[in-house]
Amino acid sequence: TAPPFDFNDSDIFGMDFAATPVGAPLVTAAPVPVMSVLGTAASDMIVLSASANGAISVTVNGVPQLVSPTTTTFNVSGGGGDDTVMFYGTDAAEIASLSSAGGQVIGFNFEVNFSDVDHVMLSGRGGADEVVLTGTSGSDILTHSPSQTRFAGTGFEFMVDQFEQILVTGGGGDDEATLQDSAANDVFVGMPNSGRLYGGGVDITASGFTTVRAKSSGGNDTATLYDTSGDETFIGKSTWSRMTGSGFNNY
Repeated sequence: TAPPFDFNDSDIFGMDFAATPVGAPLVTAAPVPVMSVLGTAASDMIVLSASANGAISVTVNGVPQLVSPTTTTFNVSGGGGDDTVMFYGTDAAEIASLSSAGGQVIGFNFEVNFSDVDHVMLSGRGGADEVVLTGTSGSDILTHSPSQTRFAGTGFEFMVDQFEQILVTGGGGDDEATLQDSAANDVFVGMPNSGRLYGGGVDITASGFTTVRAKSSGGNDTATLYDTSGDETFIGKSTWSRMTGSGFNNY
């Protein structure tokens, strides 16, 4: 089955990844439960794909790596350069967390840890998958649609798809979130410290964002905007509504 991402591995971000090494792969099999997957000093593409039984296949810059059947933990390090990691899950439940410092995916009989990676792309591929994305103290941007969620800032970019539960924390700074609904009947709840959009099989919460914008494209959608005990401004029009107050702007 073709992977859900609708782009070519070699064309991501318009970069040329490290040339395919000649001879032995970068990582060799070993009868141990932990495997280190290492990139080079150049810009690398590392792809991990999980099977139904939890076995993981690994390629580095297009070269398949030898994986011991006893390996259940994979420690991935980009090793320098502008690196990209792509991970494909199973139809079972996976739990993932990503931040600028690193990340982790835990599933049935496997654990994948990331470090020194600039771009991380996760595809849940079914199951009750959950992901937590944490931003930086800078100004980060979140863009969500029913098909994909992208969260980016200085030094990092995360893209996830086919996750049912998504929690994104701004981490400080003047962060902005745009949440696009589905064709189903969606619900948006705007609070002074968070915005939540759910419906169509996806539930996403943006917490700690200065601005949260929810967009309706179809269905019988509803929105509820909450204020604080302080002084807020509400504007209601036929096509949009906005609630603004100290440190938040929801509409």
